[in-house]
Amino acid sequence: MAGTDATALAIRSLGVADLDAAQRLSEEVAWNQLPWDWRIFLEMGDLFGVDGSGGALLATGATLPQGRDFG
Repeated sequence: MAGTDATALAIRSLGVADLDAAQRLSEEVAWNQLPWDWRIFLEMGDLFGVDGSGGALLATGATLPQGRDFG
């Protein structure tokens, strides 16, 4: 099997200070999130992100609780 030259990406928790960057990313890539969506993700669930080498937010992920019977 050939080796790979993979670089690990650091996933970090996002906070209030990251919400503007998340919205800019959303607009840049034509996602449908609006500013209040990011607040809901942050206040009711967990919000994560990956930064690029220049420090810009490159990716996000969010989880929201849906009860015990839904995953």
